[in-house]
Amino acid sequence: MHVDAKRYLCLIDPKYWSDLSPASKHSLEQQGGVFSESEAEAFISQPFAAEAVRLRRYDDLAKVPAKQVPNLAHYNVHLQQVALRA
Repeated sequence: MHVDAKRYLCLIDPKYWSDLSPASKHSLEQQGGVFSESEAEAFISQPFAAEAVRLRRYDDLAKVPAKQVPNLAHYNVHLQQVALRA
């Protein structure tokens, strides 16, 4: 649903398209281009489509060159807590 979320966002948010890199715009065209209104409606009505759109936006926010982040050990405590709940 990641590609479809991109196609959807390009339709509903004109700034989304303008913020895409040239490579991402090219790949979008190869993946079917921006959704039409009817394609967007069909996509967003699917289970988990809203979550896919949210995940796409999170993924975009993570694309910050040279951003400093904690190492994996920092996240191990959180991962273990989630695993214990499951």
